[in-house]
Amino acid sequence: MDLITDLKEVVPRLGLAHTSVALGMFDGVHRGHQAVLRRAVARAREEHLISVAFTFDRHPFAVTAPDRVPPLITPIEEKARLISDLGLDVMVVYQFDEAFASMDPADFAASILKDSLRASRAVVGYNYTFGKGGRGSPELLKELGLTLGFGVDVIGPVTLNGMTVGSTEIRTLLSRGDVRSAAMLLGRPFSIRGRVVKGYGRGSRIGFPTANVAPPAGVLIPREGVYAVRVLAGNASPGPGHVAEYTGVANIGFRPTFSGKERTIEVYILDFSGNIYGSAITVQFIDRIRSEIKFDRWESLRAQIDRDVEIARSILAGRPDSLRQAIYKDYGL
Repeated sequence: MDLITDLKEVVPRLGLAHTSVALGMFDGVHRGHQAVLRRAVARAREEHLISVAFTFDRHPFAVTAPDRVPPLITPIEEKARLISDLGLDVMVVYQFDEAFASMDPADFAASILKDSLRASRAVVGYNYTFGKGGRGSPELLKELGLTLGFGVDVIGPVTLNGMTVGSTEIRTLLSRGDVRSAAMLLGRPFSIRGRVVKGYGRGSRIGFPTANVAPPAGVLIPREGVYAVRVLAGNASPGPGHVAEYTGVANIGFRPTFSGKERTIEVYILDFSGNIYGSAITVQFIDRIRSEIKFDRWESLRAQIDRDVEIARSILAGRPDSLRQAIYKDYGL
């Protein structure tokens, strides 16, 4: 997939070809976004166009409502990888600024969608908005398309188990620690990719060395607690050049046993003894095991981690919920 960050580069890079453009912020690239992006690819193949995802370098609220900017589900690098995996030819990342935020909806359709992107087809979600104050709607885009000469496909809501798939819904689930439901809406486990940095070494002293993961700024971090996770060391995803996949137990929180003041992400990688300091790893959150607990003695903490490891192995082995619940009961969780 070709990545373009300057609209002036679209024609020099793509020539005079016309495009099928998926429009959206696409934070999370969840199942609803996937439906929009796949339709853009399908339309491109049907109509002999180039498929394009048009998105932004930041959340629009960073400009229009700075005090309401939500944390990102997927930073731009992860977003690009996921969109590329769906078969898009090009991703255009536009710098969202005050000038763009104040653009009239008709000007956006004419100057950017038609002139710069050379769109013959636009694909949007049912709740897509554009232009100053979000005044543009899918219905208005259809009207503008009739005038300017491009077609518009509107993708309806995607629902699963009574939940409408959306970035806001996913952020809410993750803030509750419900990573299983979030994965259902995303179509994959929620993950954080970050570099392993030096910690205090306390885990090693009690027999559980942890990788301290520094996440990118502004990304969403799930609710504090202990999680069963998978760890990808090497590339961001399995495939050519991938190094290894491991299982593990992650703790998100403030380390109350050690009177911690800063929130950290610490991962105990099962059956692993290598040195990965300075490396980037991807942590996939599979299920939440429990909340953080403050222990009076290290021995109690060590015993609890032993229990967490057994529960995590059960979860990651795909054992039935009934068996996992029996393990929880044995441990009084």
